[in-house]
Amino acid sequence: MNELKNIILKLIKEIESKENNLNVRGGRGYSTGTANPDKTVKVSNNLGKEYVEDVEEYILKPVKISKAFKKG
Repeated sequence: MNELKNIILKLIKEIESKENNLNVRGGRGYSTGTANPDKTVKVSNNLGKEYVEDVEEYILKPVKISKAFKKG
């Protein structure tokens, strides 16, 4: 009987954790709060690894400064 009670309690806790999927942020002043989904994952994480081809390094070049901004 005690084992059955423990199993039922585990099931109830699992169901409660699955139902909690929203976080509500409170609004400021008289505004209403906004609901945000909990435990969100970016879509790019679900697509797998990204393979990047060889990328050239950016070469710094001297910049031409206008006469208006030069001192002197």
